[in-house]
Amino acid sequence: MGKRINWAKIIEENREKILEKMIEGKKEAYSSCQGWHLDVEMDAEGNVWTTDLLSHGSQSMSSWKGETLVVCSIGTWDVDLDHDDYVKNDELLSSEYEAAKAAVEAEGGYLSAYDFVQETCPEKEAEWEQEERDWVIEAFEMDDADRILDESIECEKLRYSEEGW
Repeated sequence: MGKRINWAKIIEENREKILEKMIEGKKEAYSSCQGWHLDVEMDAEGNVWTTDLLSHGSQSMSSWKGETLVVCSIGTWDVDLDHDDYVKNDELLSSEYEAAKAAVEAEGGYLSAYDFVQETCPEKEAEWEQEERDWVIEAFEMDDADRILDESIECEKLRYSEEGW
C-alpha cells in the first residue's frame, strides 16, 4: 500500500496556487470542445497544474493511478448572447433597430436583433461576447472558485477520516 496522503491539508496549504490555476483553467476552457473538461491537479509536494482538454470521462494517468489528485474539473463553456437585450440597452442601436424592424415588417418580414447586428455592426457582437466572457470569469473568480475549492477540501477531509488515516 502506498503512502497515505492528507490531500485536504495539502490543498489548504496551496490554496492560492490552486485558485490561480482554477481561474487560468476557466479562461482556457472557453469556447473549446463542448462536453470536454480540463482538470486542476496537484501532487503530494503541492505542485499544481491544469491538464490539457480531456474528453468526457477521461482523466490523466497519474490521477488514475492515484499518484495525483484532481482538485476540480472545469467544463468547457461558451457565452450565449441575448442580442435583444444588448440592442435594447444601446441607445443608438435601439433606435436604428426599431426603424429597420418597422421597415422590414412593413414589407411583411421580420428582422431579428441578431440579423440586425450581423448586417449593421458585426464588431459589436465581438465586444458583447468579450463583456459576457469577462463577466463569467469574474463571477467564477469572485465566488465559484472558492466554493468549489471548499467543497473539494471537505470531500477530502471526509474521505481521509473515513479511511481511518
